[in-house]
Amino acid sequence: MIKELTDETFQHAIDNSTLPVLVVWRAELCAPCRQIYPALEKLSNIFHQQLDIYKIDIDENPKISKELSVRGIPTLHLFKSGQVHAKKLGSLPLSALKEWLDSTL
Repeated sequence: MIKELTDETFQHAIDNSTLPVLVVWRAELCAPCRQIYPALEKLSNIFHQQLDIYKIDIDENPKISKELSVRGIPTLHLFKSGQVHAKKLGSLPLSALKEWLDSTL
């Protein structure tokens, strides 16, 4: 299950997760963001015991996206121990996302 983050809930979610956290930066009107979503839903089922997956709308939550210099969407940040461990930009197919997560987790 992909959960929603806001500027207010972001830091708490990152700091208090016992698992690595994947954050997907997106916007409602972004076509590539909509394209990647089915793959992310599948990943949430595949990695449900290894990873927490969140989405955050950059239009509604500009503070944290600015702090982390998110310039394009969709952008994926993988956090480990509260720090950005890896990043990906763009809408990728499920196989590429799974391979990336397998190599970084």
